[in-house]
Amino acid sequence: MQIKRIALFLTFLIFCTLSIDTIAQEDAQPKEEVVKEEVKEPEVKEPKEPKKPKEPKPIKRVVDPSVPKPYKSWSISLVPGITTGFTDVKGKDFFGVGKPKNENQFGISANVTKMLSGAFGIMGRAYYGKIVGVLDENTLSIEDTRYYVDLGIVQSVYFEQTALQGSINLYWNISNTIFNMNKQYKSDRFGTVKKKRWISVYTYGGVGLAQYDEPKLLIEATDVPISSTYLTSTPSPGSNSYIINGNEKFSELILPLALGVKFKVSRAIDIGIEGVQTFAMTDKIDGLVYDHPNKPKNDKYTHVGVSFTYKVGGKKLNKEHMEWINPTEEIAESISSIDRKLDKIAKDSDKDGVSDAFDKDLNTPEGVRVDGSGMAMDVDMDGVPDYEDLEPFTDKDAVVDEFGEALDSDQDGVPDHRDREPNTVKDAFVNFQGMTIIDALDIDVSDKYRTMILPSIYFDYNRTTIKSEYETRLFEIARLLKENEGLKLLVIGNTDETGSESYNEDLAKRRAERVINYLVEQYGIPAASLVAVSKGESNPQSRKNKLNRRVDFIPTE
Repeated sequence: MQIKRIALFLTFLIFCTLSIDTIAQEDAQPKEEVVKEEVKEPEVKEPKEPKKPKEPKPIKRVVDPSVPKPYKSWSISLVPGITTGFTDVKGKDFFGVGKPKNENQFGISANVTKMLSGAFGIMGRAYYGKIVGVLDENTLSIEDTRYYVDLGIVQSVYFEQTALQGSINLYWNISNTIFNMNKQYKSDRFGTVKKKRWISVYTYGGVGLAQYDEPKLLIEATDVPISSTYLTSTPSPGSNSYIINGNEKFSELILPLALGVKFKVSRAIDIGIEGVQTFAMTDKIDGLVYDHPNKPKNDKYTHVGVSFTYKVGGKKLNKEHMEWINPTEEIAESISSIDRKLDKIAKDSDKDGVSDAFDKDLNTPEGVRVDGSGMAMDVDMDGVPDYEDLEPFTDKDAVVDEFGEALDSDQDGVPDHRDREPNTVKDAFVNFQGMTIIDALDIDVSDKYRTMILPSIYFDYNRTTIKSEYETRLFEIARLLKENEGLKLLVIGNTDETGSESYNEDLAKRRAERVINYLVEQYGIPAASLVAVSKGESNPQSRKNKLNRRVDFIPTE
């Protein structure tokens, strides 16, 4: 047992030794460089440029004529008027003085307004005008005189200034934010038409920039700028009050505030009156910076004028301008209109089950059947409602009278639209097409027997057998012949249109001969009094085939 273990152990050692040697030899051998074979890439054909997809045709905008056009929203205004300054150098009269210098000067503004709604909009405003102010013994109050003397002004002085300004403003149409509910109620209650508004009150205010000329205070007597030689005292520029004689134009921030009223002349033109107060963020417009205890610190000026407004709009817009449309009134009117329509829908005056809103006949008699539009039913569509129609199933192309009956001019029992002989002789016997039967047979019959009508007998399909139900009729015909010596009868055979023409001709003849044989055999009628005639399928008397399979009797001499 031990020997086996030793032998196995030795075998294991020898195996490990050989394995280690093999690994060492492989490590000692130089490694061969692995050369990568160049793999030729398959030729790739350049793909053809894909066809450019066709540009989709522009979708045409479909205009719904039932929807109102948008209102005009742009307007342009010119406002020529009078400009009056409110500065330190100013007459005591609010309206200004006319002498020695007129304080009321010409000015003009141009406004462009874009309405964002019926009440609010954005306005761009440009203004150009002249500002003048005067101080002399005729314009100064006693209190003001003391202040100006203390400042050093003892002569009559004035200033002239030019203003060029632009501003952006928020526009508010006051009239379009005021809604008179009673006016709406009166209109709805009494059914009156509301008068269109023709007057409008508005205001606007904003911010802008103004450019002014060189500030100069001039002596009235010499029209030259005031200097220290004319002053009894010289104010210090560092104090709150001093005189400026500048040599350069200057710009300042401004705050315009306006109030106006306009009148609607037409859908395109408005005329009004507008006043604008411009607050300048400076006190040197008049050439005098003076902290007057009884006057505002900064200068300002007013422009009052007549406004001429053109409301801009093209064919794609409504002719009316948005500023003259009160949105609240429009909504109230729309609600009132809906209420009226709902009332109309709920109302059914003639009680036919169709509301008045959709009822085309509001006076339908009670109990009459109507269609979805409230019109009395007219099944045959002849223009006469069913409840008045004596013939409610008239043919479509029939001309009817006031009672719905098809017209029959010759009174032969066949209406005109089916009558192939519209002028039939009175009391003549006609077929279903209105043709006189004897005339249709093309047989010469004397007037003596023309109005005599004898009964026909009828046959089953493709048969010549006489039915028992017609024996009574043949008896009457036989008696007529016996009682009227010399009377002859044409026995006319007929068929329906089934089968060929030649076959029907023969079948009709056989039917006529069968009837003649019956009369001869049963009643001893002389054969010479009866003449067989075959009309085949040529003389139909009805649309029904069973009525065309018959034998007729026509008296003759």
